[in-house]
Amino acid sequence: MTTQASGSGRLHSGSKIGLATSDIGTMNQQVSEQQAEAILERAYAVGVRNFDTSPFNGRGLSELRLVLLCHNYSA
Repeated sequence: MTTQASGSGRLHSGSKIGLATSDIGTMNQQVSEQQAEAILERAYAVGVRNFDTSPFNGRGLSELRLVLLCHNYSA
């Protein structure tokens, strides 16, 4: 883990790798709840703590799926 300055100048700690979540928001293809959960759980298990999302990814579906992950894990 490293501590870095974000674009806003605030410091945060996080991994050096991240996961773009447009696909779990079904932006490019249909992804089931089970597939999305498996992707997010695997990413978390291997150390990913930076998840890039947007309300435009499946009209908020990727954000919703990330919230569900956050209920199960603490960063």
